Order: sequence, then structure tokens, then C-alpha cells
Amino acid sequence: MLIAMDAQHQLVNAATADRQIEYYCPGCVQPVRLKRGAVIVPHFAHVHATDCDAFSEGETTEHLRGKQQLATWFAASGYTVRLEAGLPEIHQRPDILVRRGTAQPLALNFSVHPCQWSDSQLGRRAIVSMAIKCYGCWDAPISDNCTSIARL
Repeated sequence: MLIAMDAQHQLVNAATADRQIEYYCPGCVQPVRLKRGAVIVPHFAHVHATDCDAFSEGETTEHLRGKQQLATWFAASGYTVRLEAGLPEIHQRPDILVRRGTAQPLALNFSVHPCQWSDSQLGRRAIVSMAIKCYGCWDAPISDNCTSIARL
């Protein structure tokens, strides 16, 4: 996860987090550890194994980097950006939620491979039910065997 919560319930990006502060998962409120080094993308991970429904562990470096790059691009393009924004009403957390002004928000889910996004169709439908447009973004060419991907 790229975002964690401090003791004052403020959301903090791993790229700018202070190593001396304790952080918590915004989903399950369990302790998380800041992982930031010269090789890996800065991120947080649960300190102990957990049944957290809000955040998955083991996101690849490519996935974390892709989310961060999309967020940076949208912010530079004038959008308000929320990384890993929780939508508690429907128990979903798109990778990125962006909005320009008062326009309808856009939920973006980044996948390193396009077929991965088809696994989240139920979540996509729930997000769309909130009148939020939902898009899948991927970092690989679409292959012929990925016909189940819904495009919006």
C-alpha cells in the first residue's frame, strides 16, 4: 500500500513518510511498516499477518510504480488525486480516485497485465453503482485471450 494513516488519522504517502512515526492501515487500523529503500518503491506493509479486506499484500514493484506514476500524472494535469481511496459504502478501494473540479470522479485500477483486471468485475460494478466512472489501466498490450475485460 502506498498510503497509511498516522496516529492523528491523517493519510500519509510512503514516499514522504517519516521513519520515526508509527503508521496504521487505513482499512483495518493494524500497524504497518514503512518500506523505503534505494531499490524498491516506497510502500507500507502490515507488521503482522492480517485478514485485512481493504488492502492486499504483495503488490509488485511494477504495480506500485504504475499507481504512483498515474497519480503523479493526474495531479500534474490539474486533478485532485486520492491514492487507494476507500469507498466504505461498497467496501471497495480503487487504486486511484481522481476528480477535476466538481466533475464526476474517476476510479482507476492499474494492472501490470490486462487480464488481472477482469478479476475485479464485481468491485467495478459496485463502484459504477455509486455513479463513479471506473477504468482499468494496464502496462501491457492486450492479448487475444483477454476477451473478458470490460472497457468503459
